[in-house]
Amino acid sequence: MMEINSTNTQNKLRFISAIFALVLSIALFIYSLGFISMNKQKTSVAHILPPNTFENLNLKAKAAYVFEPQTKTVLFKKNETLQLPLASITKIMTTLVARDYVDEKQKIKFADKNWRVEDLINYVLMVSSNDGAKELASVAMWNAGYKNKTFIDLMNEKAKLLGLNQTYFLDEAGLDVSDTQSGGYGSAKDVAKMFAYAIKRIPNDLDATAIKDTWFRTDSEDQPAINTNKALNSIPGFFAGKTGYTYLAGGNLVVAFDPGFSSPVVAVVLGSTKEGRFDDIKKLVNATIKQKEFEAKLR
Repeated sequence: MMEINSTNTQNKLRFISAIFALVLSIALFIYSLGFISMNKQKTSVAHILPPNTFENLNLKAKAAYVFEPQTKTVLFKKNETLQLPLASITKIMTTLVARDYVDEKQKIKFADKNWRVEDLINYVLMVSSNDGAKELASVAMWNAGYKNKTFIDLMNEKAKLLGLNQTYFLDEAGLDVSDTQSGGYGSAKDVAKMFAYAIKRIPNDLDATAIKDTWFRTDSEDQPAINTNKALNSIPGFFAGKTGYTYLAGGNLVVAFDPGFSSPVVAVVLGSTKEGRFDDIKKLVNATIKQKEFEAKLR
């Protein structure tokens, strides 16, 4: 009788072991199917992720920023909050403030000629005229009638109003005020924000910055003008820009362009070299276009 019970027990154990092995095999099989599916999903996701077209750009600029104002998307950043000399990028703020105080119909005498306001502002931004910027500031202050403020005060107030936290000015044209101090300071991020505002606030005043050369009509003889931006013809959809260069600042450049996807882009480089700024901007523009083209294919 004991031998029969022992045999029954062994049979039960074998049966239980077989059931356990079967359940384990089924579980492992189900897990393997899930693992394969998960890997396929990962592969699929990895396949559709856009490549980082901004890798290995090798920029000479100390700081750079690429920004899409319409969607508030940052496409690229390098030391974007680093405070650096602005040089003639300053003139963007000069013209913004001048527009607050100079009437459109007012004539301004500059270089022994009477200019329309819009023409003089376009001229200043296109050729980066220091004397023109200072004349705009002088007329604006005369109109404003302030006795306890300077035009620089108004520029700095405007910077605060726009939330340009790293930006302040010491000279209306952005000229170095000494061997060690620039006429204006700001970050690449602030410059992008300021220029995006200018595009909305004074779009017509930036028209000439997209032209290689032109003539401005005054009350006497026409004034020739050549753009300081050597990169404008190399940028698809380019419609506005401003250069800046001094010994302390090095080469600066901000541009606005529409790469053809219904969303303009602003790109900034600060602290590059006099010629390197143009190469830097072209690299950023090309990387932006490649990324936008890839994203468009996924839609």
